[in-house]
Amino acid sequence: VRATRPNSPPASTSLSGAELRNAQKEHAAASRKIEKLNGQIAGVHERMAEHDQSDYTGLGALAAELAGYQEQLDTVELRWLELEDLLS
Repeated sequence: VRATRPNSPPASTSLSGAELRNAQKEHAAASRKIEKLNGQIAGVHERMAEHDQSDYTGLGALAAELAGYQEQLDTVELRWLELEDLLS
């Protein structure tokens, strides 16, 4: 995006050196967390597929675990997008 607008003025919310580095570090950490959560979600899906489909209690527990991971993922993805906008 920067290459298409080389003469555009810097954003009014430009970050200082330390703020920029912290945002970059947080962005990288959020990316790793998203990757980890996606792996955990895939693992729960596999366990659900292998689980006894007539065991509603067990499936309910797995569904609750899945919902928890999904909620965490939604939160981290939102922060990742905020940082992506801030850093672009």
